[in-house]
Order: sequence, then C-alpha cells, then structure tokens
Amino acid sequence: MSRLLTFPRTPWELDEFHFLEAVRDFDPLRHHPHPPGYPLFVGLGKVFHALIPDPFAALVALSIVSCVIGWIALYRAFRNYVADADVAAVGALIFYLSAGMLVHSPLALADSTAIMFLALTFYALSIDSAIGAGVFASAAIGCRPQLAIPLLPALAVALFICLRTWRQRGIAILVFTLVSLAWLAPLVYATKGWNGFVGYELHQARYFIAHDAAASRGSKTLLRVAARFALRAWGSSITIAAIGILCALGIVPFLRLWRSTIIPFVVFTFAHLGFAITAMDPADAVRYSLPALPFFALLAALGLGNVATAALSGRGAAEGSGTHMLLKWIGTAVLAALSAWYVRPILIDRVTSPSPVVAAARFIDATLPRDTIVLYQAGTRPHVEWLLPAHQKHFLEHAMRRLYDSPAPVVVLMDGSSRDPDARTFSWRESEAYTKMTRDFGRSVTADPLRPEERFLRLRGIHHLESNAKDGQWRWLDPIATLRLPSLGRPVVALTFTLSRDAPYETNDVHILVDGREAGRGTVTKTPVTITVPSGNEIEIRSARSFRPDDVLHNRDQRLLAVQLVGLEQR
Repeated sequence: MSRLLTFPRTPWELDEFHFLEAVRDFDPLRHHPHPPGYPLFVGLGKVFHALIPDPFAALVALSIVSCVIGWIALYRAFRNYVADADVAAVGALIFYLSAGMLVHSPLALADSTAIMFLALTFYALSIDSAIGAGVFASAAIGCRPQLAIPLLPALAVALFICLRTWRQRGIAILVFTLVSLAWLAPLVYATKGWNGFVGYELHQARYFIAHDAAASRGSKTLLRVAARFALRAWGSSITIAAIGILCALGIVPFLRLWRSTIIPFVVFTFAHLGFAITAMDPADAVRYSLPALPFFALLAALGLGNVATAALSGRGAAEGSGTHMLLKWIGTAVLAALSAWYVRPILIDRVTSPSPVVAAARFIDATLPRDTIVLYQAGTRPHVEWLLPAHQKHFLEHAMRRLYDSPAPVVVLMDGSSRDPDARTFSWRESEAYTKMTRDFGRSVTADPLRPEERFLRLRGIHHLESNAKDGQWRWLDPIATLRLPSLGRPVVALTFTLSRDAPYETNDVHILVDGREAGRGTVTKTPVTITVPSGNEIEIRSARSFRPDDVLHNRDQRLLAVQLVGLEQR
C-alpha cells in the first residue's frame, strides 16, 4: 500500500530516462541503458511493457511488484535466521519503510528488482536450496551488475556453509552459470560481440575509477563518505540515532539466536558497504547503500524486542506476550512515521505534480515553435531525448559554435535556475530530504530561450555552463577570456559578472577590451555587477586575480579561475 500511495506520476531521476529508452530500444552503446548494461532488468521491463503500454508505468509497476515479493522473501529469510516470526516481519518492514526505500524503491530503476532477487537469494540459502540460490543470485547481478562485487564473495562462503554436499554446490554453480549466460548473451550481442562488450565494460570501469572513486569525492573525508553510505538512508538524524541504538541493543540477541546460514548475508552486507565507501559516488550514496540496509533492519528489530522485554519486566507470561508483540509493532510504526515525515516533501511533490524536468519539457512543447532547437547540458541529455522527441536537439557547448550567429530559435534546458527574465523555472520545494537523500539534481529545471542578443562564441578561457537552484547559471572565466559576438548592429553589450561564495577574495578587478581596444573596467564582487561596453566583434576580459578551486576546497578541480560570467546581452 505504501508504494501505491507514493509512486511518482512522472519520471524524475536521471537514470530512469536511460531505462525508459532501453525498454523501448535496448542499445547499451547509446546509453540505453547506461553502463554496465542491466540486461535482465531491461528484459523484465520489456515483459511488463508488453502488458502495460506506457514504459514508465511498466517499470514503476515492476518496482512495486518487486517490493511486495521482496518483502515476503526478506521476511522468510529473517524468520529462518532468528526463528521469530514477529522479529522477521518487523525487520522486513523497518527496511521497506525506511526513508531511502520510500524515496527510491517505487522509481523506474533497477534497485527494487535487484533487492528482490537478493532477498530471494538469501532466503534460498537459508533453506539450502542450491537451484534457488543459483537462479536468484545470478538474477540479482543481471538486474544490477555492480552487485557481483559483494555478492560473489558471499556466494563463495555460502557454498561451504549453506550447501553441505558437493552435489548441491555443483548444482548451484551450474545453475548460476547457465542463468548468467542467458542474460549476458543479449548484452554481448547488443555491444557488437565479445570484443565490443569487453571494450564497453572497460570504458565504464575507467570512468568509474576516474569519477565515482576519485573526482566525485572532492574534499570529502573518508569518514564523511562512510557516514553518508552507512547512515543517511535511514533519514533524519533522529531516525539514524534511533536505528543506531536499536542495532546496538540487537547485537546480543542476534549472537544468541543466529544460525550459520546467516554468515553469507553478513559477508554480503559488509562487502557491499566496504566497496561503496571506498569506491562508489557519494552523491548517490543513499540509493547505492540500500542493499546493505536489511542486516541492520534485522538488528534493529531484535533491539525493539529487547526494549519491549525491558518495558514488560515483572509482568506475567500470558499478559506480557501480547503486549510484547504490540510494543514491537508500535516501535516499527514510529520508525516508519519518522521516515515518512522526513521525506514527505519529496513524496508529496512527486505524487501531486510532474517532476520539474517533465514540467519544463511540457512548457517547451506547448509554448515554443516546433522548429525551436533544444540545447542540453551533459546531465539533461537523456531527459531531452525522451521528453522532446519532435524537436531538434544538440549538446549546448558544441551547438553554439554554429548557432551563435544564427537566427534559429533556441532554448536551453538545464538543471538549476536562471537570472534571465525570459527563463521559466519549474521546481519542487526545497528540503533537507531532497538535498541529503538524492543526488540533488533536478529539483529545479529551467527552460531558457536563448535570444540572438544573448549568444556568443567561446574562443578562449571560457568554461562550460554551470547552474544550480540557488545561484542560477554561470560560466567561469580564466584570467584572460575571449569571446566573439554575432553581428546584430547593436551599439553596446552588457556583461554581468559575479564571484562565487567560495572565491578566496571579495573583489576582482576586470579590464575589458573590444577588438583590441580598451573599452571598460569594473570591480566584480559577490553580488552581480554589470559592465556596459561598446559592441564589437571580439571581447577580451582580463581579471586581476585568480585561484584554483582545489587550493580552496580541496575538490581536485585544477582549473585557474577568475570571475563568473552570468549574463551577456547586446542592446
């Protein structure tokens, strides 16, 4: 019921658009879906799409069904681990009603389906089912290939702890291999054969090492990254503290009740957390950490049992049994309510209104001419491709080389807001939950018509367009930056500059030359400053001061930056 009440009405998260394209046309080389490929999830999505015409509705339905089956499987696994049906039910509910699962599990993403197969894997191992373990473990990896890294060590342990004969072990390995080949074959075929597949995965591995395991971490300490992966998925600080206390209280009964079949589950949990903390992108920490949460949910359920036992000490067995169970369910309800309250801004917005990017695309379709060219940033390409199929589309930085002096109508679709009065921004409400539970992308999306008077060609020292919800859009300039203007016959051009909050100086003097002649000077501050100079062909902007972001923020950004260009208009 929780998933039916909170599922999104439109696609929202970046990767959803990759999966929607893949359901329509599985083409990994065009990022349909993004690497490493998710072949089994796409296949299941196509099955649901055969029954449900809308690809988005089909994938959301798959996620909701996966949550139901996943809860049942997790409950059965927990019951086999600790031999207590109430604790098992409470533990599975604590996980599925956690803040991270409320936000991410109903989306058109592979996470819920992969977690379902993980739960089925550990249930199969808890009952010594070699065939089930092989099928479901392979299926989990087929839906989310990254899970191979923590799951394969857990399976290696399980072969000798849960499967007690060589016959069972051989069956599990054989079944795992056959199922893996079944979902791997379409991916190899789609990537143009074995060599293409290897190249495809190696390219992703290089990107992963450079981005997720390095650049994305910026100045974050390992402790801060670990806290984000291990704790933030539970929601608010209050909920995190409550879960932490309950987990501590649950350790003793866990050690007293546990069975050897739980060892692979524990190995998977800590292998997954270790891999995530050391190598995965912290921006997506909440979603990436979800597979590791069930173990801690089980500990918290055992801790609730301890709390209930302490609260009822001294009462008779007959009186205490029913009350003991009631207290555990009340505790579960309180944790669920805390989670839901924390993420309610996200849940309410996505149930009652289209996502900002969908609203912006609908605005473009409804109000701008059909021949309008849509320009996208790197992060909004999949949105534009899916939502605006009838429009000509190009990457902003490349397209402006030929469009800067063209009269063709152009609009930029970008993440974030804009200071341009012609721009139209669509937003969901700002909240701590959105900032901390998501990659903080897509809360505000802007459709900004780019008039000929606002266009220019980057020649030297002008960086790519950046934007966010609070500061609008900007381009960083090097100490010497040059641009070319289209010939529009306008007498002057107004240039608006500012400094970011992170700049290590409060002011910066700029010197502007037009066609090699001095045309104006000004002092740029952390409040936008407009300098008007005569129009011309080429404009050079020289700044007195500059800095490297890595020296200030320790974020591995080695660019030498001076001021931000936040507006340009020929008048």
